[in-house]
Amino acid sequence: MISWKTQVKQSVLFLIAIALLSVFAGLTLEGNMELLTRFPTIVIIIPGFIGVCGGLASTFSCRLTSALQLGKYGLKKKRGRIIANAEATMISTLITFVILTSIAYAIGEFFQLGAEPLPFAKFLTATLLSAIIVVSLSLFLAIGVAYFTIRNNLDPDNFESPVLTTFSDLVGVITFISISSLIIM
Repeated sequence: MISWKTQVKQSVLFLIAIALLSVFAGLTLEGNMELLTRFPTIVIIIPGFIGVCGGLASTFSCRLTSALQLGKYGLKKKRGRIIANAEATMISTLITFVILTSIAYAIGEFFQLGAEPLPFAKFLTATLLSAIIVVSLSLFLAIGVAYFTIRNNLDPDNFESPVLTTFSDLVGVITFISISSLIIM
């Protein structure tokens, strides 16, 4: 069991740095106000988008770090199981984001949000493409953080979730807004 002092030492500076980096997500939103005011349905999906990306990556990460700590995976063996888990996560990504996009779109249409209708095909394309990019990058990051923490005798629990959720927030907003701007506008 790791003491609370060790937990704080391992995570507090990192968490402060992550908090500062998160400001860039807000700057991206502010820089794309025309897109967001023209198509408010995009605003509706953002919290769900970043939450689901972070949740998918965190679930993958928990499976990975638990298996590494239990000795089911090694740092150099059983890569096939990691790939199988990554594939399952990507399939979950596609299914989840088709549903999330459909719900957000239906809400936007029901309440007649925006000055003009949001084209569903473009909205779905932007959401799926963004989700695939963010979740894929998050999976690579999860693997890297897991191996780094285990090799350096650090507790992965102090790093995986904060890294992945913040990464998903920051990169998710930037990616989703940028791709939506390109595809929808």
